[in-house]
Amino acid sequence: AIHIGPVIDEIDIDLVKFLRKNSSALITADIQGFVRRAVKGKVLPKKFDFDVLKYVDAVHCSEDDLAGTGIKVGNIAEKCKCIILTNSHKGSLIFLENKSVQVPAFKNKTVDITGAGDTYMAGFIKKFLQSNDVKESGLFGAATASFCVEGLGISGLKDEKHVNGRIKKGETTPSH
Repeated sequence: AIHIGPVIDEIDIDLVKFLRKNSSALITADIQGFVRRAVKGKVLPKKFDFDVLKYVDAVHCSEDDLAGTGIKVGNIAEKCKCIILTNSHKGSLIFLENKSVQVPAFKNKTVDITGAGDTYMAGFIKKFLQSNDVKESGLFGAATASFCVEGLGISGLKDEKHVNGRIKKGETTPSH
């Protein structure tokens, strides 16, 4: 699998096209860096080139990523068959073709949310490659992210045994 995770406009669509042309791997992307740009030290919205969605199998975005862009999930769904929409402690919604799956967030002791979306996607992709099950993959991604936010940097991350333990324990937050 290849996950494309730009932060602020540093990945060009030509790279995404190149990856799709030269790889049969599952390709996922995070919208964040495709919808914002830096200008004189400030992060500003950027017009989104929807063509990037033609070259990926799934796209991740948070409600924060979409805020102020005018982009709606429906706009993305027209171009990409799988959308993973995360919303912090409210959980996530995964849209696959004409179906949606709600995934709860797991209770945690939040210290720092930096990297939560990336960690969610790492867990999601790992489990999806094993199971091909969107709900199971979403739960694994959510549990993985719930550990990420419990520390600074990578200090909160745990191994698969701990992630599966949190899923089994099932302590989730109220959803959307």
